[in-house]
Amino acid sequence: THSFGEYVYNNDATESADGTKTRTCSVCGHKETIVAEGTKLEKTLIDSSSKFIDVPSKAWYKKYVDYSVTYGIFTGTSSNTFSPNTDMTRAQFVQVFANISGVDTSHKNVNSGFSDVPKGKWYTAAVTWAAKNGIVNGVGGGRFDPNAKVTREQMCVMIVNYIENYQKRTLSVTTTASTFADDAKIATWAKTAVYKCAKAGLVNGVGNNMFAPKASATRA
Repeated sequence: THSFGEYVYNNDATESADGTKTRTCSVCGHKETIVAEGTKLEKTLIDSSSKFIDVPSKAWYKKYVDYSVTYGIFTGTSSNTFSPNTDMTRAQFVQVFANISGVDTSHKNVNSGFSDVPKGKWYTAAVTWAAKNGIVNGVGGGRFDPNAKVTREQMCVMIVNYIENYQKRTLSVTTTASTFADDAKIATWAKTAVYKCAKAGLVNGVGNNMFAPKASATRA
């Protein structure tokens, strides 16, 4: 009897056809590939200002919301709101990685390994997948703290873990990054990831060469 894991999206959708997703048997390595319905690339980006009442047409983040919603990286917080100025939670940020990867998170009745991530929550499958793949660790004491605001330094750690541990890729250095003025406030466990993201151009400071590692980040 096969023991299959979650489906993983193969990232080969086109504008004319859906992509595929594959699950692998942990016992014998047998792979089962099926069509990942609904992944066909959109020819035209969704106009998020028309879809969401809280995304102004001239907002600096509108084009990013257009792209993210079109390709299923983000969803709205309701049928007609995106909540761009709302702080992102740790659970929401992990869900983004799962969405990008095309992971099947429909099976939520799984054991996450964290005492505060029970079975059946909308984020349970994503957190479980992320923990198994070395993308996230808990906050200590067997907890994940899913509803806490994700901090800027935590985001950098998750980004680097996702790229290096899951994608098996190396972040390219695209820009020079001087030491942030508030470097001493960056946690020891996050410092390497923060500067990797900065040198790759994935994050910037908040002005005056400050990084604000403990600050939160909005959905925008």
